[in-house]
This record gives sequence, structure tokens and C-alpha cells, in this order.
Amino acid sequence: MSSLPARRTHDFSEQYVKVTSSSTISIKRVTYSVPSRLIGVTLLAHIFDDRVVLFYGHELTLTLARMHTQGATRGRSIDYHHVIHALAKKRNAFKASQIRDALIPKGGEGAVGTRAISRSIM
Repeated sequence: MSSLPARRTHDFSEQYVKVTSSSTISIKRVTYSVPSRLIGVTLLAHIFDDRVVLFYGHELTLTLARMHTQGATRGRSIDYHHVIHALAKKRNAFKASQIRDALIPKGGEGAVGTRAISRSIM
């Protein structure tokens, strides 16, 4: 058996992603939300098995939990904290938002309905 290499090898892949006007990025068929202050910026993503680490230049900007999809399906990982400020500025943006269903908590006790959320945004 040979000895281990002197330096650790990469256990991630890299991808450059541009933040869209809706404050999202797309990595391996999954749409992730990022803070709205990053709209228009190109980020370097280090894609690990369990997380995605985003860099702006050499500065660590954000770490997200990685989602995996099956087959040709697409996934969404939306954090409402990232998009709520942008939606609050636009009166009816929540009604027409493509990520609306990902923002609303799924059933269960204490779940908030679409009307309550849209009223609080408007």
C-alpha cells in the first residue's frame, strides 16, 4: 500500500453561476435562493456532496445545504429570508411569483396560508 498524498485532493466540483433578477441560482437542476443584494453578480460555487459553498471573488459569501434530484426532475431550495424584501417592494409580486409554492410552509400545525402571507407582503 502506498502512502497518502502530501496534499488533500479536491472533494468538490466548481461552477460559475450568475444570480438572476429573482435572486436565484441554478446548480445541477436545482434552483437555490440567495440574498437579493447579490442580484446580477457572478459567484463561484464549490459543490460538495452535502453543501454548496458560494464565493464572490475570494470572499466566502454563503453556504447552502445541497439538494439532490432524481432523473430529469428539477428541485427548489428557497429560503424566504432571501426574497421577502424584494417581494415586499412590489405590490402584487407574490401572487405571480414562480417560487410562491416553495415559500409557503407545507401543512402541519402552525402553517400559514397563502392569503395570510400575501396580505403581510402587500
